[in-house]
Amino acid sequence: MRRLALLTVFLLLSVSTTAQTPQPRPLQADGVVRLLADLEAGLGSARIEDFSAFAGATLPDAEAALYTDLIGGGPATVAAIRERARRPIDNGVEVLAEVLVGHGRRGRLATWQITARPTAADPSRYELVGLQELATIDDLLQLSLNTEQQYAVKNLAFRGPDFTLELSSGSAFAAESNGGITGLVLRGRGTVRFTPENEAERGQLRLFAGRPAFETDIESAFLRINPNDVPLRMNQSALSPSAVNPEDVRRALEIFDDRSPRSYTLDLSDLTQETWSLEPTRGGMIVEFRSRRHGWLTYSRSPGEPEDISFFDRGRTKNISVYASKEQLAERGRFYSDDDTRGYDVIRHGLDVTFDPARSWISGRAAMLIRVVKPLVNTLTFKLAEPLTISAVSSTDYGRLLTLRIRGQSNVIVSLPRALRAGTELVLDVSYNGRLNPQMLDREAIAPQGQQTQDPFAIERILIAPEPRYLYSNRVYWYPQGETSDFATAAMRLTVPSEFQVVASGRFVNSSLSEVPASESGAGDAKFRRTVEYEADRPARYMAVVISRFVPIDRVQVKVPALAPIAFEKAAGARVDAEPIVEVEVVSTPRMTSRNRQTPARVADMLRFYATRLGEAPYPNFTLAGLDDNLPGGHSPAFFAVLHQPLPTTPFSWVNDPVSFDQIYPHFFLAHEVAHQWFGQAIGWKNYHEQWLSEGFAQYFAMLYAEQERGPEAVTEIVKRMRASAVEFSDRGPIYLGYRLGHVQSDGRVFRAIVYNKAAVVLHMLRRLVGDDAFFAGVRDFYATWRFKKAGTNDLRQTFEKHTPMKLERFFDRWVLGADLPRVRVATGIANDGQTAIVRVEQIGGVFDFPLAVTIQYADGTSEQVDVKISEATSEHRLARQRDIRRVTVRDELSLAVIDR
Repeated sequence: MRRLALLTVFLLLSVSTTAQTPQPRPLQADGVVRLLADLEAGLGSARIEDFSAFAGATLPDAEAALYTDLIGGGPATVAAIRERARRPIDNGVEVLAEVLVGHGRRGRLATWQITARPTAADPSRYELVGLQELATIDDLLQLSLNTEQQYAVKNLAFRGPDFTLELSSGSAFAAESNGGITGLVLRGRGTVRFTPENEAERGQLRLFAGRPAFETDIESAFLRINPNDVPLRMNQSALSPSAVNPEDVRRALEIFDDRSPRSYTLDLSDLTQETWSLEPTRGGMIVEFRSRRHGWLTYSRSPGEPEDISFFDRGRTKNISVYASKEQLAERGRFYSDDDTRGYDVIRHGLDVTFDPARSWISGRAAMLIRVVKPLVNTLTFKLAEPLTISAVSSTDYGRLLTLRIRGQSNVIVSLPRALRAGTELVLDVSYNGRLNPQMLDREAIAPQGQQTQDPFAIERILIAPEPRYLYSNRVYWYPQGETSDFATAAMRLTVPSEFQVVASGRFVNSSLSEVPASESGAGDAKFRRTVEYEADRPARYMAVVISRFVPIDRVQVKVPALAPIAFEKAAGARVDAEPIVEVEVVSTPRMTSRNRQTPARVADMLRFYATRLGEAPYPNFTLAGLDDNLPGGHSPAFFAVLHQPLPTTPFSWVNDPVSFDQIYPHFFLAHEVAHQWFGQAIGWKNYHEQWLSEGFAQYFAMLYAEQERGPEAVTEIVKRMRASAVEFSDRGPIYLGYRLGHVQSDGRVFRAIVYNKAAVVLHMLRRLVGDDAFFAGVRDFYATWRFKKAGTNDLRQTFEKHTPMKLERFFDRWVLGADLPRVRVATGIANDGQTAIVRVEQIGGVFDFPLAVTIQYADGTSEQVDVKISEATSEHRLARQRDIRRVTVRDELSLAVIDR
């Protein structure tokens, strides 16, 4: 009964807590405010007589001890109490408040439930009759630089995994906690070396600095470290006390004030203007240093992360290197999932969000039904875009919950009043609002890098501004989401000004218009608003919405072999699928209506083709939103896709972009986006390294659809073009590097050439190696096994190995995890019988598995192409035929092997 009650509350989006619905303040509100002020002042004075002045006679001793233990530590250097919510009770009021108390460098943050009632002597004053601590976070640190003690530095060495900072001479100032040094400002003559062993990371360093290992002279640095790690990482004997130089103090403070707030700092701006932070965990560290050539750079180790080492340029938001240390690899293994460290699973979202596109303003209320997956969980972390302000987080079980935000991050930490065991289900209710810009397209969109026309005035002359559109999807955390991308169902109620229409994840349920109350409307604002409801009854990795002025084109139905089963049958208005049909709708911005007249039939055919190949459609609804733009591109969340369609007046040309196939098959972009409903949405990826499973498969299935429409010649031309771009950019890194390909150089073409095109060519080579039957059986098995789950490269390999006797570990290691391409020498001949072709292949360097196309020309003028499977350093292949052979040639433009001529 308890689970059913939770779900009912959740579906109605009306989780009732006092924190969420502001109550009219009682007439005695001033008395409550005065009591909170007295409590705050009492913490500052630490006098027991001050506490006695406002503590009621009925206050239990155990509850009084919560307060007296705090003042027993002496006067608080920082004391702040902020009321968050209140509700009237019999003969009094119950108040929820957040409390910050600091003693010296240490601080404590807590949520208190305060019960107060009017005093008998003066009803305008209140006394404390109940005090409960609902949640607490201890060991906050107010970091400050000790400018009274300067150190002379001689031959200092600080070491982290693959990292060394050496300072031959200079000065230092320390920031301390109770455990010792936790921060250090260094100035002087020094050197930093960063030397990862991972070949892919060395490649990224080469792109960044010209060498596979990074070394630079430095003159300034700032370190944060756990005090217990200092003796392990640094020779403290290199620091000797020296006389304090005022100029050194000034320069050290400049560095400290600039760099220290950037890491481990909490956002407590509504409680105090002072800066409070968390101490680094054991093994954790941040080293910021100023390079003469590159400016400030940062080395970081975060032991709790699957990839615990990172090296980045904070100012330019560039991740230069991210990988797992040897210790981390030994603990987690070669492959990992983002979910390995998560504490809970999101089962369902309930969203009630209002958008004001003109102001980029969002006001929302979200309910998350979660299930704990770790043995014990004391805190929950969810993500919400950093610009959005949280007004309350609560639950039906525990009421208002204490929350913390790390400054500059989207992470929100929720402290629980007690540990939750695995299997526990909980509804989190979050109210939030703020200004949040819509997201740009994913990196499959073609950016104007080299595509601009030669005429510098062409853009100003003929560029037409596209119809405004507002996309809120996976790149901006517009609603509270789990620690990692998660499969969940959802009920959404979305409100926009009435002149806009909405396309969102799920099945359209209802739409209504309502008048905007005069109290909420300003001059020039819309007088009516539109509210639409969507139900996502199959799990989706994330929810998305696009808002624009859409014109309906058409609706069609597509019969498919099967539909994925409904995941949440108790959803309001949930349907039972009588037969496997996908409802397809196409809408577009006004300029694109004529261009999209045939699109509904085309989309329907694509969905039918993919569902037939894979045995099932994952979602029962699909909406395509055609948008006018000056460059092509697309984005495909679950249940819908947006397709950017170039205006005829665009000044750009994209014919040389790696993913431009307009001249071969003009609907390739559309086919790619539709395929994402299976690859990328129904099947997610375990971490960013595995994004190729989404983009590579979507690219390959788009190519398969092009083959159906245009024949095998189209496939040959498309693969040749994909191969050319993959070879051109192959030295930029392996497929497995994911989004980081091209990131250092800010060149999206690298990402598209490798993650899209090279991945698709690799799949085509795999098909040629194992044969069509094994390949497509493997793909169907992969989809069926991993539908609505996250998969990785190793999972794909194991699936394919069930359908072929070949061992494929080396194939995926070389082609996906490695960046090299095989170089081969080939010699051909004809045996003495005149009917046997001889092909000798020598691999120069590492051994790869790949198919090699051999063309045999016969004496009668005909020819055939035969795939030879290459898997050894040197091999000879004798191809016996039934006819006389005139010539044997090897020129494979569908394989990534490079043949030496």
